[in-house]
Formats: sequence, structure tokens, C-alpha cells
Amino acid sequence: MTDYIRNNHRENLHNLKPTANLRLPSIQPASHLPNNNISSDEVDNRDFPRADYRLESVRLQSYTNWPLSFMDPAKLAAAGFYYTGHDDDVKCFECGLAIRQWVEGDNPMSDHQRWQSNCCFVRKLPCGNVPIGVDPSTVPSVSPRGSDVCGRYGDEFRPDASPDFRSGQTEFQFPSTAKLGSQNLAQPKGPAHPEFASYDARLKSFESWPKSMPQTKDQLADAGFYYTGASDQTICYHCGGGLNDWEPKDDPWVQHAKWFKKCYYVLMVKGQDFIKSVIGQSVTPPSREVIIVFIYLLII
Repeated sequence: MTDYIRNNHRENLHNLKPTANLRLPSIQPASHLPNNNISSDEVDNRDFPRADYRLESVRLQSYTNWPLSFMDPAKLAAAGFYYTGHDDDVKCFECGLAIRQWVEGDNPMSDHQRWQSNCCFVRKLPCGNVPIGVDPSTVPSVSPRGSDVCGRYGDEFRPDASPDFRSGQTEFQFPSTAKLGSQNLAQPKGPAHPEFASYDARLKSFESWPKSMPQTKDQLADAGFYYTGASDQTICYHCGGGLNDWEPKDDPWVQHAKWFKKCYYVLMVKGQDFIKSVIGQSVTPPSREVIIVFIYLLII
């Protein structure tokens, strides 16, 4: 079983509030034309209007006059959307997907995945996104890319899709406790190690990952971990929790949720139901003494 490493400097995250089940929103073209045909030219727009909406904090600030009390702007901003200022229209900073007419129970990230699955932001590819608490200078620059990377952003609207189309998708849920303007908004704490906020940065840290380990570097990086370079010690970039002594049967996501159930990254990607399903299982105590001191602190 996986041992865990406790970070003395890790702060406790806010208690997390689950949200309702996903429901289907209506979609509007990015240009707000009175039709439902989303053309590639309309949504493939990387000119950021006035503010730089690559920054999640800037996207969140755009919701000062947001009209819907049931839809948390923090969820929308974390899902890549900023508020256009018109009705309840929001738009993705990267692919330009625009969504409006939200109903209670809608899940912004799941909807983003559904209607624009080739968006680089959705696919966790470098696109300049700067999460809250991350220094923009640590985010890798975005190189010019061809259609072979993300493709052209086109129409992903499927009005004939049945509920089963989305039933298997991951639930993305976020806390909603902080306040912005007149709304109660979430202000999640920043990552403990923002230099590893991007998937690429975490993946690169596994260059010397032992080839004999059953967990692949892709699996670990996707689950939020980066490699310390010592033995099989890995650390979550967001909550700062560490795991080592990986065994063949250990699943990175399950172990992450088991030992660090309040991690915002786990909640954002896997959802509250996943965390509940994991911590509902019996947790066997670590096989040996908890490691207190991180080797990675030596390089700071």
C-alpha cells in the first residue's frame, strides 16, 4: 500500500460543497448571432478582449454583475469561461465557445468538455491558462500550433444527444465560499507548488522515474503529482501532499483522494462523488512511519 508524506507547510483547504447533477444548457455562437451554427472562424479567436482572460483570477473578476445566484462564477472561471456582460452569456478564453441560458444543476466544466472537446484548455494542453495563485511567469509560453494539435475549433453542439451521452463524464465540482462583489464566490487557495501547475511541468519532472514502477509518469502527472527525484516519492503540486512506496495495484487518483481528500485539484478533476467513494472504503494505516521532511525542500 502507498505510504504518504505529510507536508508541515501545507495549509488546510476549505470544506468543499457538492453541486447538483449536470443538465444540458443551450449553446450560443461566440459572436452572439441569432442562430445555433457555431463556425470554426467564429470561435477560433485568440484575441483576448481588453482583459487577459488567460488568468483565472481575471476571468473570475469579470462576474461582478453576474445575474444567476445558483451558478457559481468560480466554477465558470475555473472551467475557462469569462462573463461577456450580456445576460448569462459566458465564453471560453481559449476556444471561444459561448454558452448561455444556464439552468440549475448545470456543470460548466462538463459542458465545456461536451461541446468543445478539442479545446486545448479542456485537453490540458498548454494554452497560457494561469490558475489562481500561480505566478504567470511560471506558465510555459504557448508556441504557434497547427491543426494537428488541437484542430480547428468547430461546432460541438448535439441537440439530439441523449442523457446517456453525458452520464459517463467526470463531474467537475468546486467550492463556493468566498465573496466577490455582491455574490458569494469561491476563492480557492493557490497551489502549494505553482511551478508544477501545468501538466507538462509535472510530466517533465518524471524524466528519471524508475522504469520498473507500475505507475506511469503520465498517470502520476495527470493525478497532479510531480517527482522529487528520490526513490518513488511524488508530491501533489496543489495540496502539497506526498506519496511514496507505490505498489502495483495502487491507482494514483485513488491514493490521492484517500490521503488528501480536501485537495482542490482532486475535487476539480474527479468530483465530490469520486472522493466520497474512495474515503468510504476502509483505509489501512501506513506500513511504516510517516515521512515528515520533504527532500524537495532542499532545492528551494
